[in-house]
Amino acid sequence: MPRRLLATAAICIGCAATAANAGGGGRGAGVQQGWALDGTSDGLLGDGRTLLLGEPTAGPALRQQSTFALVDVKTMKMVRKLRLPGHQVFDALSPDGRYLYFIEYISAEDFYRYRVRAYDLRAGRLLAQAVTDKRESETAMQGAAVSRVTSQDGSWAYTLYGGSDKTFIHALDTMHVGAVCIDLPWKSQPKRLFEFRIRRAGAGRLVVRGPRGRTLAVVDQNNLHVVSVVRDP
Repeated sequence: MPRRLLATAAICIGCAATAANAGGGGRGAGVQQGWALDGTSDGLLGDGRTLLLGEPTAGPALRQQSTFALVDVKTMKMVRKLRLPGHQVFDALSPDGRYLYFIEYISAEDFYRYRVRAYDLRAGRLLAQAVTDKRESETAMQGAAVSRVTSQDGSWAYTLYGGSDKTFIHALDTMHVGAVCIDLPWKSQPKRLFEFRIRRAGAGRLVVRGPRGRTLAVVDQNNLHVVSVVRDP
């Protein structure tokens, strides 16, 4: 069964059983619910049978604690429960299944403000420090997820963000708990930003495409630098 259909089936069963339900909630769809606005999603661990489910958000308030369940999709039995402090929703996972990544929302007034957190499944703990770009001093980020693509081996998750004062690609190193923010040098947010899609291209490149497939930006996956960008997207 394809991963996306498998995840959908498991989520529906989990909701019907009033167990840990999939996704977050809050403002908009985005990564708050474990997928970007283009419908890309993940949550199935590398063993192909363990799915992460999370409780839905009800109302505008932030949770003091977030609960997740790891479910065996073949038996539909919960194999492990995670309780994390704060308002957390699933974001990504490492291909070896060691690290789970979550978006921690820090403001009930502004659901564009968040931190990326990592949970070590082997150690059974949430890592104390937020996952940040070491070149920047801020631990909090701002924006809404638009589109995502992963590297071929799943070790990197590239997410196009917008909705705030800048448009950027968040490159998450899922294997080594690191991140790089790649700013796209547009003076203002593009009008049709939420129709943009990020995809892998040949020669180790990432490409951001607009409506009708127009190439708007190209990024080198090796050094995470912008190779080319149109002036007016």
